[in-house]
Parts: sequence; structure tokens; C-alpha cells
Amino acid sequence: MPGEYDVVSKVLLLESTGLVARTLFGGEVAEWLSAELPNVRNPRADAVVRRVDGQIAHVELQAKNDPEMAERMFDYNDALRRRFKRDVPQTVLYLGPEQLRMPHRIIEPRLHYEYRLIDIREFSGEDLIASADIADNLLAVLTDAGRDKVIRRVLERIEAAQRPVQEQAAQAFMILSKLRGHTGEFSKEIPMLDIKELLRDDEMVLEIAAERAAKTLARQLERRFGPNPDWVADRLASATEEQLTRWEDRFATATSRAEVFLD
Repeated sequence: MPGEYDVVSKVLLLESTGLVARTLFGGEVAEWLSAELPNVRNPRADAVVRRVDGQIAHVELQAKNDPEMAERMFDYNDALRRRFKRDVPQTVLYLGPEQLRMPHRIIEPRLHYEYRLIDIREFSGEDLIASADIADNLLAVLTDAGRDKVIRRVLERIEAAQRPVQEQAAQAFMILSKLRGHTGEFSKEIPMLDIKELLRDDEMVLEIAAERAAKTLARQLERRFGPNPDWVADRLASATEEQLTRWEDRFATATSRAEVFLD
């Protein structure tokens, strides 16, 4: 998966020993192998490992339905067979919001190839929340488990993690939350948690922070000066982070609304 989903694959697969990882790899991982596969259309796989039983396993994460997924996996299969001189079990974990409809095999007169295709919704959200593995907790965001409970649990686990895992997990959480449209639930929790500092460059977090700062200032203005006129709501709605910070500082000593908004 290109771009931002590389972050997700690193956090959800690398060094993970949880329920999802064991299911995808078919057992405990003994060694992470190079994922570079030359002479294929997608030269880097998401994860290639050697299990404790010696078997090589390949896993891909997929956020969208790809009608050519079977062909992509067949390319990987060919490269893996040439590299390791053996059959390599392959699995794709589908994370997308749409109903899964990708092919998982190629059947032709002289060719029969297939790989294992798993929808994240096949996992129990409650089991993933309860897991001690942070990757399982993160993936619970994509299941049908209660959103508020999942998001609160994940954010607590991220806060308790050590850096750089904490930073990577925070980024992965944001990507997965957007994938499922959990911005509303996320906005309820993020102001109370310290990890907002880890996500200070994320566009959604900045929007949430600005919105809450504007609402807080509006309430403070009403308490001191009475009901806010329409022009105050307009100014707050279009304010930048810098403006809001300046107005908040000015409010401490202001004797009128107009004094707060002197720009």
C-alpha cells in the first residue's frame, strides 16, 4: 500500500504478536525478512516473515477493492517462489469501508492460483479491544465494535506506549479513523488526551482543536458580556489558530468584546 498506508502496515504487522498477526501469518513469527521483491510491478511487499516452524509467509494490507489484486498477488507469488525455492502462503487483509469484492484466485485451463483473503470485519471487535497487543487494538477501529469504547481504549493504549511506537501508532490510528469516518467520536476524546501533541500536524486534529477553542472562547465571552452577536460567531468560525490564541490571551484583560477582536 503506497503513501500513508505504509505507516499502518508497519504498526499493524512489524513486531506485532497479537491475534490478527498470528491469524495472518499462520503462527508465531521468528524472523522478519526483507520485503524487497525485484522484477514485479509492486517491488515491495508489506510483510514477509519466517515463522517459528520455518515456513515463509507473505501478508498484504489492502484499503480498497482492487480488481487486479489476484494478478498482483500472483506476481508476488512468483517472485517469492524464486527467492525462497518453496511455496509461500499468502494472505491479504482487507481494511476498506466498502463491501469486499476482490477476487482471491485465478482459474484458467492450465492455471489455478489462489491466496487467502480476509476481511477485518471477520474478527471480533471485542476480542481486539481486549487484546494486550496495540496492533489488535488499532484494528478494532475497523470492526463493528462500539466506537466510543474502541476509540477510548486505543487512545489509552497509545498514551501508555513508548516512543517511537507511540508516534507510529498515533499516526496509524488517525489513518484508520478517517478510513471509517470516526471523526465525530474522535473529537470527543482527543481534547482530554496528551497524544494530541503527537498529532499536532494532522489536518483533522488541527480542525478539531480550532473548533473547540472557538467554542470555549464563545462561552467565555457570553459569561462576561452577555449573548454574542452574529458577528462574533462569524469571526470565530473563520479564525486561524494564531488568531484564536491571540484572542484568548486578550480576553484575560479585555473590558469589551470589541477589545478582544482588535485585529
